[in-house]
Amino acid sequence: MTILTGPWIAAPTGSAARSALVPDLALTRTPHDGVRVHRGALDPGARVLTVAHRTGRNEPTPVVDVLAFGVAELRLRHQPLWAPAGLLHAQAMTTRVIDLSHDLRPGMHTHPGLPGPDWQAYKTRQDYEAATGTTFQIDRICMVGNTGTYLDSPYHRFADGADLASLDLEQVVDVPIVVVDARAQRAVDLDTLAGALGEQDIAGTAVLLHTGGDARWGQESYALDAPYVSAAAADWLAQQRPALIGIDAVNIDDLSDPCRPVHTTLLGSGILILEHLTGLQAVPARGARLHAAPLAWHGVGTWPVRAYALVAP
Repeated sequence: MTILTGPWIAAPTGSAARSALVPDLALTRTPHDGVRVHRGALDPGARVLTVAHRTGRNEPTPVVDVLAFGVAELRLRHQPLWAPAGLLHAQAMTTRVIDLSHDLRPGMHTHPGLPGPDWQAYKTRQDYEAATGTTFQIDRICMVGNTGTYLDSPYHRFADGADLASLDLEQVVDVPIVVVDARAQRAVDLDTLAGALGEQDIAGTAVLLHTGGDARWGQESYALDAPYVSAAAADWLAQQRPALIGIDAVNIDDLSDPCRPVHTTLLGSGILILEHLTGLQAVPARGARLHAAPLAWHGVGTWPVRAYALVAP
């Protein structure tokens, strides 16, 4: 049901200088008593907008949800007689973004025995300014693929496995998340997974294991007695066919076992591995979506990602 139509003035409260005409804007009451907006772009920088009715009427065009504009409160000024009074203050919510990645810093160490990253300016701002009068900086980066929060492709373990350039983006983009609270013991075993997941269908999901191991990130103790997944649990996970398994610890395998059975089982089954996550305590058990795409490098099996979760309102 369209309740207000026509050209409008939309401006952040107390900031008339930023007012702008939003043509053909229509407000619609949704079945859940929310508000949707037809046509016109509300200022995404405004947390509170005042909408004043102008003149004219227009047929509404396809709906664009007001949530997309990050508006915390929508106020209607100069309310026409036929507008329901309950719509004077309409609350809207926005999608939350939860960062699941560690920062990268020169010399930091991610995995025992591997060098930390380093970078320097290949072409400095001074070089550019002297040559062109304009300043830019181009950086040369030197680091191993296992740096920070990174994704393992099958090529990391198997010479004939898919490398980063061969990955199906559906495995790392907008993937449904299932978070397993595995903080009770060091080993994420079959009992832990069965107790948390039961008969849930996790095919095609990103199963993220919240072990709490990230609390020691940056400390020498990060890799000591670190959480890991048991071989039996990996066998069970492989049968469930998730798209990806992630963990907020130094390795998904027990570092004391050089055979790396979990990497072998999961990557051998085409299931990607995401290690050194952080912030999983903020992600709901169900309902969030994972984004963790690496660069499309041929002949490379592991590379850092900016992993994050989107949580819908």
